[in-house]
Amino acid sequence: MANEHLSLYLVAEGDVSPADVDAEWDGINSILVAATSAEAALIVANAYDRGEVQADNLAWHDGSTIGCVSMRDRDGRHLVAGTEFVEAEQDWPNAATRYWFRVNGREFCAVESGGETDYLDREGVPLNPGPDRQLAERECVVTDEIRSKAAGV
Repeated sequence: MANEHLSLYLVAEGDVSPADVDAEWDGINSILVAATSAEAALIVANAYDRGEVQADNLAWHDGSTIGCVSMRDRDGRHLVAGTEFVEAEQDWPNAATRYWFRVNGREFCAVESGGETDYLDREGVPLNPGPDRQLAERECVVTDEIRSKAAGV
């Protein structure tokens, strides 16, 4: 898979700056991240700090292989910072519509049924009160435009 859409960033103690394949990092105070934006690089670096991703070799578009950190979603796409509407689906037995969103590389679902909205994780499990639910409530906003797209589902 070509990586022309990625850029390299050096993330050092929370500061993000553009980098090249020769940038030096120690994996503790600084890390080299291949990402789609500076915002996405910071998200990846935070996931690295939490132990959710690890450094690996990445074939760069100029033919070199570099040691860096990057993240892909379950569809193999690199992490994009921000919120993206993915798709809608009808849940006819429950008289509900499910609206799937990708938020900073993670998937959430807003479910509308009978004038109420609930939020699910990517496995379809309802989100309990806490940071993930707060994130979903803030970012997974079902607009009239999204509802009209879903009307054809």
